[in-house]
Amino acid sequence: MSNKILEERLVPTNSPVIRKTYTSSPETVKELQVPYCAGCGSKLRLDQIIWCPCGRSTCGDCVFWLDGRVVCRICIHEPNGMPLSKPAFLVLFGIHNGNLQLRDTTHLPDDVLKAAFDELDSGRFLEARGFSIFRQWILTHRGISAVSVYTQVYGKDGDFIQLLNELDGNVREINEENTEHGD
Repeated sequence: MSNKILEERLVPTNSPVIRKTYTSSPETVKELQVPYCAGCGSKLRLDQIIWCPCGRSTCGDCVFWLDGRVVCRICIHEPNGMPLSKPAFLVLFGIHNGNLQLRDTTHLPDDVLKAAFDELDSGRFLEARGFSIFRQWILTHRGISAVSVYTQVYGKDGDFIQLLNELDGNVREINEENTEHGD
């Protein structure tokens, strides 16, 4: 007696084994495992899969270079990656671009802004120079790397695009002021 396929279904997988068949005597349920991106959930063709060292399959938009290795969107936030919250990244990006009006450009509440600074300071993304009102925040090597990596991670998010527009508007205002004063 031959096994009949009673049902065929597609099952998302993050496993390097793409196809499996499960048998329940005497009938068979055939499951075709379809690879998907662990970061965004999109279905992947076999030639599109990029494997993170953790074993997750990812698409090209959800994989990032960190310290000379490829990591997925999930691993980047883990302790052995470079964990950084979005508010902390927005603050870091603003400082990297010379913005001193972070409350106005990031639109973050004061408590979130303070927590972002604490996260950046404790994670060694920033270094404080000077005291009190003369304090300046300087990006460390780790902070510069984080700007590069997290620009890819959050580059399409609305609040990051809003920050870019705010920074662009501030640059235009400064350029217009300098032109008016003959600088």
